[in-house]
Formats: sequence, structure tokens, C-alpha cells
Amino acid sequence: MEDENAATSSPDQEPEVEQAPLVGKTRRLVYSLTLLVSFSLLTILGALVANGAIGIAATLPGTFNIKATTITGTGFQITPSIFNGQAVAVNTLTTATITNQTITKTIPFGSNVVVTVTITSGGGSGGPATASNLVTDIINQGADSATLTNFQLSDVNQGIDVVQQAADSATLTNVSIDSPFLSASSITLPNLSLSVSVSVTGQSHSHP
Repeated sequence: MEDENAATSSPDQEPEVEQAPLVGKTRRLVYSLTLLVSFSLLTILGALVANGAIGIAATLPGTFNIKATTITGTGFQITPSIFNGQAVAVNTLTTATITNQTITKTIPFGSNVVVTVTITSGGGSGGPATASNLVTDIINQGADSATLTNFQLSDVNQGIDVVQQAADSATLTNVSIDSPFLSASSITLPNLSLSVSVSVTGQSHSHP
């Protein structure tokens, strides 16, 4: 006797195919992007340091933000200029000491992926970060206070007359700077830390 409850199938009936869930594919993509950006930045940073110079430029879209508790330097100078078609104030310091420095860069990948890279240094027992011949192109800058020694204003002819600011030394507290370019002939970054976070259409992932 045949089992009435036995499953039957028709030759014309196609078997149902169970689709594999997409869970994890987005995470693998995000993780791969995170590792790629982290290793790329560390490689570039190492190569620049090995060559005796370090620079962060606008080779990727957008500017980066620099925050610090204090920036103290000598040979302070600000001159108006143009960088990649954008008006900037070029700030130079012969020597610079930076406490609790945080550099943040946001990089878009396509329409729904944003990678945020954060580099911190100059805090804790390692002491502040130090740099020589520090050059920063400034789009926006804010500080709680600024103290300048032997401050001067002067006209400088660079094809057009511009006003240059100079001082023997400068101290700025609780500084925030938006910049497309930063460079230094030498730099020391104690307690260096790099982290990368990736946001994908409402999701957020981070990787130290």
C-alpha cells in the first residue's frame, strides 16, 4: 500500500532552488575596503617618512581636518595663495610642537560608501608631536586663543599685492583647521594611532 502522505513530484515541475542569503557579503566588502585603505595609508606614510619628508595632499576628494589642544611654533607666517584653483592661506612654521593632534580625512567611494580615516598622535606619556618646516594650506581655521610675538603685517608682491602676516613665535589653543594640503620636512609622531571607519548606506563599521 502506498503512503498517502508521501511527497509526489511532476516531471514538469522544477525543483525549488533555495537562494543563499546575502548576509555577510556587505561586511566582507566593507572589511576589504577597510584593510585596503589602512594598508595603503600606512605604506604611503612609511615611504614619506623614509624619504625624510611627510605630506598629505588632496589626491583624494575633499579636505581633511586637523585638531589639536595646542600648536606652538617659531617662524610663523601666513600668506594668501591658490591651491588647485582654491583660495587658501598658506601657514608656515619653522618649528612646531603639537599636543593631542587628530587628523581626519573623509573619502567617498561611489554613491553609498564613505571611508573616514583618523590619525592621532602627540598625546599621553610620549609627549607632543614635533615638526620642522611645517606648511599647511588653510581653508578654515578656528582657535580659542592665539598669542603672537613680534607680529607684523606687510605687503608682498606675488604678481598681485597680498598682505602677509608674520611673527617670531605663535601659540594657538584648541585649534581646528580644514586643509587640502599639509607637509613637513621632518616630523615626529609619538603614540601614533590610525583607525578607519566605513559607512555603507545606514551601516557603520570600524577597524583600528
